[in-house]
Amino acid sequence: TFHRHRDWLHLAHLRSRQVSRPNRDRRQHSICLATIRRRVNLALFDFDGTITFGDTWTPFMRMAVRPSRRLAARVLLAPPYIAYRLGVVDVGRVREMAARIGFSGAAASGIRDVGRRYASETLPRLIRPEAAERLKWHRARGDEIVVVSASLDVYLGPWCTERRLS
Repeated sequence: TFHRHRDWLHLAHLRSRQVSRPNRDRRQHSICLATIRRRVNLALFDFDGTITFGDTWTPFMRMAVRPSRRLAARVLLAPPYIAYRLGVVDVGRVREMAARIGFSGAAASGIRDVGRRYASETLPRLIRPEAAERLKWHRARGDEIVVVSASLDVYLGPWCTERRLS
């Protein structure tokens, strides 16, 4: 109902403007309606497990985090990991803690560099061929392709940019 109310207010606003300036506003109104009527096909893809064969976060963390930090993370993350396995803690929360521990003190530019390298060298091997074909099919149709993911932007961003995906 919120959207109906908002749409009704928008139409009421357009109608009130037509009364005050009929010639110019009718033209704007018809342009607005033409824009609304233009059909946009939106293709939404999950990244991990849909476009790729599986998880991409863990291999990235292994590549990006120094061995000494990985060892510290194993010790510090043991209790949250057990809580995750018991269903008490969400995996996103554990990953957030792992990233905080793993990247603590690291330069952001260095993490971005590793992300770009991961996107160009590792991710291509993890892409499902049928998903790559489907992305090509949507692109050929002119669809807007959007990748929806909880993956880290430091590697997903460059991968999507290279392929002109949102």
